[in-house]
Amino acid sequence: SIVGLLMMNAAVVEALSVSRILLRTLRRRLYYCSPVYLNRKYDTECRLVLKNTFTKTTTPSVLRARFSDFPMSDLVYDRLSSSTLDELAGYFEELPEFGSCPEEYDVQYGNGVLSIKLGDDIGTYVINKQSPNKQIWLSSPVSGPKRYDLIDGYWTYRHDGSVLHDLLASEFSKHLNNEIDLSTLENYCRIADGDAWS
Repeated sequence: SIVGLLMMNAAVVEALSVSRILLRTLRRRLYYCSPVYLNRKYDTECRLVLKNTFTKTTTPSVLRARFSDFPMSDLVYDRLSSSTLDELAGYFEELPEFGSCPEEYDVQYGNGVLSIKLGDDIGTYVINKQSPNKQIWLSSPVSGPKRYDLIDGYWTYRHDGSVLHDLLASEFSKHLNNEIDLSTLENYCRIADGDAWS
């Protein structure tokens, strides 16, 4: 009958409406569990740590506890660390063409180890991969040894939140009396979406 058909149509419409609500809820929950959302949350939290929470009274252990590392496979680490060192090596090899460098200036790169010699007066920088810890290690004749983890897309020293590229730029700018800017390099910041790194 017509009344039966109308009641059936109403039931179908109501079921579709409930289905849409359930679908939206499911999508929302799936999004909040997705690498995209988790990475955005992780990115925001790390930026807040660096901007608002890190003070002179913040101890390194507290700072380390507030950082949240995003999972990274061995393959992804190898690709990212290698591309970072490759790019730094290329930059410092071409540096004499754009600025004054000491006569003893020399760059050597191979097997995941980058050495930049600035002469006997300054010393030698050594930057290398540390695969077991998924880190990049730096030995600086000025600031000493540091171990960098990929945090918030940046190779970061956990003890003070400094970034590898920023430290190198600052120290080399003083050594060469010329402004060095490494923030324009492609590998200055790499943001993760699960194992798909941009």
